[in-house]
Amino acid sequence: MQRITRYFDNFRKANVKLMDDELHHVFTDELSKYQYCRDVPKGTLRMILSKLANGQSGTLSSDQEDDIMRALTHNSVHDRIDLEIWKNCFKYWTREDISTKSALIVVDVQNDFISGTLALKNLPAKQDGEDAVPVINKIKQKFKFDLSILTMDWHPSNHCSYHVNVHKYPIHETSKIKAEEANVYDVVVFDGDAVLEQTLWPVHCEQESWGAKLHADLKVDDSDILIRKGNVHNVDSYSAFWDNGKYSTTELFVILMKQNISQVFICGLATDFCVLYSAVDSAEHGFQTYVIEDACKGVSNESIASARKKMVDAGVKLITADQVADFL
Repeated sequence: MQRITRYFDNFRKANVKLMDDELHHVFTDELSKYQYCRDVPKGTLRMILSKLANGQSGTLSSDQEDDIMRALTHNSVHDRIDLEIWKNCFKYWTREDISTKSALIVVDVQNDFISGTLALKNLPAKQDGEDAVPVINKIKQKFKFDLSILTMDWHPSNHCSYHVNVHKYPIHETSKIKAEEANVYDVVVFDGDAVLEQTLWPVHCEQESWGAKLHADLKVDDSDILIRKGNVHNVDSYSAFWDNGKYSTTELFVILMKQNISQVFICGLATDFCVLYSAVDSAEHGFQTYVIEDACKGVSNESIASARKKMVDAGVKLITADQVADFL
């Protein structure tokens, strides 16, 4: 999925340069031969897509080409393109050109991250999560977004991220720290369907607990959409889109696509974990993504700096609350 997503991003970006003589020739001479998308032979489409991708982020690998062609011909016969999938893909890669609808995603402004078991103010950066709340409220009040979404960690009591549960899960042989040696905030490597690193946290945001509730001062509107994540016991879920193993998604992506959202503005807690992962996934899915830095708080200065670089490298724009109007 991620490879296809990045591929479609290249295609969409390339549409800006369709006046190029060679690409213009490809479209007018090749696609005009066919009345319907479903009539385009697979070989022709492969050639067209390869030309569009070339020069954007490098030529596609054969594996990437195979991925996209399998998707586009999934329900077809005789090498014809599946019309419904083609239509969905077209909507996906052109949405920034045909829509300027925006969504605000407020990440995990929950009690445990502010004054509870995992309060940011007690962690190395000493950033108080409560300081982000009035900034977020001002953003929600001042700017009109087409969607406002609130995310919440929603962990079962046996969740793998809890240090007290580390002995319940198999440790991979590559883990530098064994279960019996592990302390809170250590990173272990769990074994299973996929080998995943896991930071061990105190019990936090346990389902139905006070710590899992949104902070009382956070402005919550009746129209806000709530996304719960991290509710599968054996895999953590920093991102509002995916769990950390990329096994499953939340409903967020479908909600954004159904509403034709093209711009995503992200704020909340914590900058270097759930905000970071959500922003990178948002950008990888082709949304124009902005992180409102003064409406975020993080864990450590070192990891915040690393997170900022990762977001910028992924194409995320880092802005302040005063700059939101410039991009809406």
